[in-house]
Amino acid sequence: MKKLFIYLVLTLLAGVINAQVTKTVNVNTAGTLSTLLTSTEKPTVTDLTVTGNIDARDFNCMYKMNVLANIDISNSTIKSWDGTNNTLNMFSMLFPENELPTWAFYTGCSMSTLNSKETLKSIILPKSLTSLGSY
Repeated sequence: MKKLFIYLVLTLLAGVINAQVTKTVNVNTAGTLSTLLTSTEKPTVTDLTVTGNIDARDFNCMYKMNVLANIDISNSTIKSWDGTNNTLNMFSMLFPENELPTWAFYTGCSMSTLNSKETLKSIILPKSLTSLGSY
């Protein structure tokens, strides 16, 4: 009986550890995704659906989400952004409308410091997407 109890506890614990956390967010104002997610959601959401308007700052937020594996932005529109707090935090840069931002899921500015979003398994791109930025 004791072994059965321990087995059940371990099974439940494994289920909790591997649980997927799904979140859908509508971003009315591009660049505000970070403010629409709680401090508890950012490190735990694995499957994220984003609708509305997004820009390079929102991709920066998604990159920083520790366990994010699946992203659906098919019903989003990528807006242009000219400024800092983007995918290239150290540079102010223009990110064009309807383009997946440069360095959207990488950090670093040279091949020697390149870090990819290793947890990312899939991304469904926006229907309005017309080009892909570098990296």
